[in-house]
Amino acid sequence: MKKIVSLLVLGVVFLTSCTSEDEAGIEETALLKSYEIKKDINGRFTIDYKVNETVVSDFVKNYENGYNEIYLYEGSKAPEEVGKSISSKNIDLNNNELKVGFYENNAKKKSIFIKDGIISLSKNNEFIESSPYLDSYSISDMGNDEYKLIFVTKESVDVEFNYSDVDNIHEIVLKSGDSESKRYSKIYRKSSDKLQIDFVNELSGNFTSKYSSKTFYTEKVPRVIIVTE
Repeated sequence: MKKIVSLLVLGVVFLTSCTSEDEAGIEETALLKSYEIKKDINGRFTIDYKVNETVVSDFVKNYENGYNEIYLYEGSKAPEEVGKSISSKNIDLNNNELKVGFYENNAKKKSIFIKDGIISLSKNNEFIESSPYLDSYSISDMGNDEYKLIFVTKESVDVEFNYSDVDNIHEIVLKSGDSESKRYSKIYRKSSDKLQIDFVNELSGNFTSKYSSKTFYTEKVPRVIIVTE
């Protein structure tokens, strides 16, 4: 009887161990490996994303909510798709917003919002597309809640990195200056369900009212918000 009980205990331990290992394996197997969103010097947006080789992806433009939806499924690929794990898509702003959502087996896992587009430079209806100080930028998912931001400025732009504890927002201040550097790279870690990065443009202009006047102001564009569901 003691031998039977011992065998039963060992069996339960073995099954529990196997179940735990299986669950750990399921948790570790993410369908999406990484992605990168880029805005080039001509203002065009693209997204490159990498998945496991057995994963099938489907890109859908949702015109109702403006989302670029990327659906990932574990499944069989057509012969011509075997070994293809990287996809590249052109994506566009909708009302000065870029929205991307990743779905794994129909469940939303990640959302990326980018606010960009036209901003005003003065009260005289002078406008410019996006930041007047930026040439291009990209944001990459490096895994483990780390994201790499790379951006290139125009000539003679001073850059300052700040962080607001109150709002939990990372800020990159851009203004006219004498800096010789143009290419910057910084890694951010998402410590909560949201990571927000704002480019803060210090702009000059003549604004006078009966209450006050000022010669400079700020515009926050682009703004990058990454959310984990």
